[in-house]
Amino acid sequence: MPYCVNCGVELADTEKKCPLCHTEVYHPNAALKNDAKPLYPPRDPQNAPKASKNGIVSILTILFLLPVALCVVCDLSINRTMVWSGYVIGSFALLYIFAVLPIALKMNPVVALSVDGLGVLAFLYFIEQVTGGGWFLKFALPVTLFLTAATALITFLALYTKIPGLIVTALIFIFVGVFCIFLEVMINTAFQVRDYLAWSLYPLVTLCIFGGALIYIQCNKPLRERLAKKFFI
Repeated sequence: MPYCVNCGVELADTEKKCPLCHTEVYHPNAALKNDAKPLYPPRDPQNAPKASKNGIVSILTILFLLPVALCVVCDLSINRTMVWSGYVIGSFALLYIFAVLPIALKMNPVVALSVDGLGVLAFLYFIEQVTGGGWFLKFALPVTLFLTAATALITFLALYTKIPGLIVTALIFIFVGVFCIFLEVMINTAFQVRDYLAWSLYPLVTLCIFGGALIYIQCNKPLRERLAKKFFI
């Protein structure tokens, strides 16, 4: 049974107008007239205007330059020299390399990750030169290169090869475990903390067990299909 959309009175199926407020009744099941004009013009997504990539890059560049300029002005006005604004400039430059540069230069993910690693190295080298300490060559350089190379390799395997996703995920687990070993060794060597492994073996064993389990699932087709049905994947 229909009701009036204006006053809510109950209507008969044959009513054209509400008998109380005279509001026209719309029957959704009634046949549409062939000559009826649509209320809104048809939408054509193919002809919809698209944002220019150069315009987006320009806007993002301005958004990055604005806080950098403000920090430099504040630093110079307070200290009469650049004391802390260099760190801000380096941080925003690194963020720009991460977020904007791949869009502007149409980089593929592997190249973008390599450029990101070089940007991190440049920023860390700047910090070492400003603060001193001699830790860049002994610690920051090898750790950053190792992390960048491994991340780029895994990204290449995931995007440009036919290796199954479970195998790639297993490799990620194993890589993180190996990286923990490498990181503790570099910390102990560069800063002379200790001459033995104290904590990195625990994540290595745990993550390698997870990685091995994923490899076993990938190699066991009945188990893989059973888990896929159980977890809706």
